[in-house]
Amino acid sequence: MADNHKRSRRDVLKYGGVSIAGASIAGCLGRDGDGEYPNQPIRIVVPFSEGGSTDTYARQLQPALSDELGVEIQIENVPGSASLRGAQEAFTSDPDGYTYLMMNPPSTPLSTIINETDWDITEMKGVATYEKTAILAVANPEHEIEDFEDLVSRYSGGELSQWAGQTVGSYYHVASLYMRQAYDLDFDDYIGYEGNGPATQSIVSNENPAGISSSGATQGFTEDDRLEVVVQLGSAGTPAYPDTPTLTDLGYDDMDFLGNLTRTFAAPPETSDENIDTFSSAIESTLEDDEVQSWGEETGANFVYEGPDSTDQLISDVVNTVDEELDVEAIREQIN
Repeated sequence: MADNHKRSRRDVLKYGGVSIAGASIAGCLGRDGDGEYPNQPIRIVVPFSEGGSTDTYARQLQPALSDELGVEIQIENVPGSASLRGAQEAFTSDPDGYTYLMMNPPSTPLSTIINETDWDITEMKGVATYEKTAILAVANPEHEIEDFEDLVSRYSGGELSQWAGQTVGSYYHVASLYMRQAYDLDFDDYIGYEGNGPATQSIVSNENPAGISSSGATQGFTEDDRLEVVVQLGSAGTPAYPDTPTLTDLGYDDMDFLGNLTRTFAAPPETSDENIDTFSSAIESTLEDDEVQSWGEETGANFVYEGPDSTDQLISDVVNTVDEELDVEAIREQIN
């Protein structure tokens, strides 16, 4: 991405505003060099509402991560503006190792491109990858959708019109627009919500017949047949739904640059490598915790640890891929 129109973290702190309507845990210096790091509560910014998939992961990891680091882990939900309110909150925080952002490339990086933020998300420092999954097309069982072909037919024939997902301008919205173009999923109205939790709930309540979501937000409803997963949109699939086909299983072209989701932690620009390594190592150990592993097996979470370098590269690669694969200007016109 071009850098000449992007502001640095210091510039954003000055001007503000979003442009849209194992390392040793002991031994690193704490805030301002006053002892070992960490020595006070760590804040994790979740840029989505409570009850969504990212929030669920945060709260499941919280106890074990607190034990690993020996300090309180505080979760702060900062939803809004297609995850950009929370992302900017983290971006502009002091780079002292006491604030981290949970984001899910390509989700938030895509939102910064589509919504033309005046700050560059690639300046954030990758910390850790903790899970990989596919996003999903889901429907209310009352409509008795047989498969993806039937879902497309219901929309193209006018039987269904509304399609639910995260807020307008979000990654899930863009993925939905791509599906309309690539697979003729001809919904009339995209109904956006501040997070996967409320979007999925709207389908369960039949306020909307179908939509786009994630495994973390859907399992509580699919377990008792209040929601059905029609198709997995990433060819990697997710262990949560081993019997549900992917698009490529059904013979469709893949949409993997949007359909596969990687869950990560990132840190404000200029956060020290020492503090990042300490926190990243704690994430790796947390993923090996017995209770976390047990929850992951029950829910089909695909825990995969990757360190700071790989996560940092992922964020940059996503930005470059989105620029190459999508007609960003056309999408902005559809959103506006």
